Order: sequence, then C-alpha cells, then structure tokens
Amino acid sequence: MIRNEELEAILQTIDLRDDTPATEPMRQYYYIKKARALIAAESEKLGRRLTADGETFGCQMNAKDSEKLIGILETIGFEMIDDESADLVFYNTCTVRDNANQRVYGRLGFVNSMKKKDPHKKIALCGCMMQEPSVIEKIQQIILSPMCWPQPNLLSCASSRSCCNRNVKYAGKNLMGT
Repeated sequence: MIRNEELEAILQTIDLRDDTPATEPMRQYYYIKKARALIAAESEKLGRRLTADGETFGCQMNAKDSEKLIGILETIGFEMIDDESADLVFYNTCTVRDNANQRVYGRLGFVNSMKKKDPHKKIALCGCMMQEPSVIEKIQQIILSPMCWPQPNLLSCASSRSCCNRNVKYAGKNLMGT
C-alpha cells in the first residue's frame, strides 16, 4: 500500500494537460489528481469543503468496498459526514435480500427530495443491485458498476460528466455514449 507522502510525490509529477496515462497505476494517480482539482474548484465556488456520506446495505464485501470508496473520497478532498444532507451521498447495495432493495428505494426517495432543493447534490449507487437492468431503469442518478469501482477515475468522470469508463452512468445515460 502506498503511503500519503509517496502519493503526494507521485501526484506532483502529473500534469493534467497531458493525455491520460494508458497504464496502471499512473492512470489512477492521474484521475486522483483530476478529481482533486474538480473537488477543489467546486469547494471554492461554494465557499466550503464538499461533504460526502456513504451508506452500506448488504454483505461484508459491500462494507469493505464502502471503506475503500470512503478512502478515495477523503483522498480527493471530500469531508466524510454521517448525514444524507452531504453534497455526495452514495449507497453501496446488495440484492441478496429484497428488504435491502426496498430500503435503498426509500432512501433514494428521501435524498431525491433533498436534491430538488439542492441541485448540485450528487447521489451515487454502487454494488450488486446495480447489475439488475430493471433497477438501473428506475434510477436516474450516478450508477457505478460493481465491476469497475472503487477507482478514482469513476469519481472524476461522474463529477465532470465526461467519462473515461463505459460502466459509469449519469441520469440513466452512459457517460461514454455507448
């Protein structure tokens, strides 16, 4: 695992005006730096640090994935809070039990009403629930496929709505256009 000092040193060498690196891990470092720039710009525009909240519905694997995503969010500049009024709310979901699905739909209804009052709010869904086409059709938010997250490029793409990964959707549309 890379230490913070090492990460910062690597990020200093990256120029966002260059093409996206084709190989890992430099590609992910590029997107960390890009996401940081997007988050910093939005924070400056709002006059405060952006906040994020994550909720896990499901198995232990989902809980571990949520921990990884929280780490990425903190690395790119979000302040984690335990409140769905956050600027970014993510739900990491599981479909083993229908009860979890119903709870997610209930939470989505609640945060969607908050989003109407706060249009810059982002709502992200990830986990195995997102593999079901019927679920994706019902949801008009950021969809992170469980096959490709947690990776910083997804957050960068979702924030800018110009995407590098065909598995990221925003408002029900694939951001790659394919």
